[in-house]
Amino acid sequence: MSLRARLTLYFVIIVVLPVTAVTAYGWHAVARSTQRQIRSELQLARNSAAVAFDARLERAHGAVAALAGDPGLLQAMAAGDRRRVQALLRRQRVSDLLLAVSDADGRVLGRAGNTTPGFLPGVRRAPLGMLLPTEPNGVRSWPMLQRHTADLRQRGCAPASSRRCLLGTVTAGIWMDSQELQSLARGALDADLTLAVGDTPVASTIGRLTAIDRVPAADGVRRGKLAGRQVVMSTEPLTSEVGEQARLLVSIPATPTTAGIDSRLLAIVLLGLVVVCLVATLLGSVLARLVSRPLGELAAQARAIARGDFASPPQGSAPAARSGSSTSRPRSSAPAASWVSWPAPSNACGSSSAST
Repeated sequence: MSLRARLTLYFVIIVVLPVTAVTAYGWHAVARSTQRQIRSELQLARNSAAVAFDARLERAHGAVAALAGDPGLLQAMAAGDRRRVQALLRRQRVSDLLLAVSDADGRVLGRAGNTTPGFLPGVRRAPLGMLLPTEPNGVRSWPMLQRHTADLRQRGCAPASSRRCLLGTVTAGIWMDSQELQSLARGALDADLTLAVGDTPVASTIGRLTAIDRVPAADGVRRGKLAGRQVVMSTEPLTSEVGEQARLLVSIPATPTTAGIDSRLLAIVLLGLVVVCLVATLLGSVLARLVSRPLGELAAQARAIARGDFASPPQGSAPAARSGSSTSRPRSSAPAASWVSWPAPSNACGSSSAST
């Protein structure tokens, strides 16, 4: 490889490698910042929904306590008076909670409040009598009803824990339907809530979602499609109770701001790197020529001197200017000879002979 080619390659390397490293670091930093922003938005929406859900559960707990302490309800249940039980439940004037009373055998004596939940198309739920027990074994849809229950027992009956003293159960529950999710999502800006049992959605604030669609079965944050659109979603259990089957899925639209670095930004960065490489190659070629040309001439002179050729002019240099006519003799570099006249020596013999 010639000197010029090596210089060009070195220049390209020292320019392109730092630019590539800085670009990769900036890319990674932007991606991490975007991921933190996504997680923060999802967690904020989940916390807002959790606060509203806890407040609704507190209301359900208060409704159960009020019904359990009503002596009229105890008398109606002891007498098996369904009409009176139903009237007592309607007197509570509750529209967003389900109030239900069942006897010791699990038969529903009365219900009031939200008795017609609205789930996604295609969702089937078990009858209310199967959902009211504390542990509805074999009922897949029981997580749709989040509830508080209390056992009502006859006063003065002993032992109180025996089954013959049990009059029935009073329940105040929350249907986790689409309407309930809409109310929970009011404090979560630009976020949708979806309730899933396993990988099947049962309720959602996304209108186009149906029960035949599937959601991720594993918990965590990921990108995916819901109702045909790209979203970023976070999936966690609805409550912290052991064995909780209902999972709350919080999703936000996958815009370039929330979905990370998209393909357009990737294309722009790659195009910038290509332009930088081309410019670096061009500049490297020019600078390498400027540096290698004098070095090549110097090397040629060195080789000529090594051969003993002292008269050949440097390669590429202009010929020396000539002054005067072509017949004019060049000046000699040797110093001119100087003649000095010395006095003649005296001859004693000659002078004496002349005098004689």
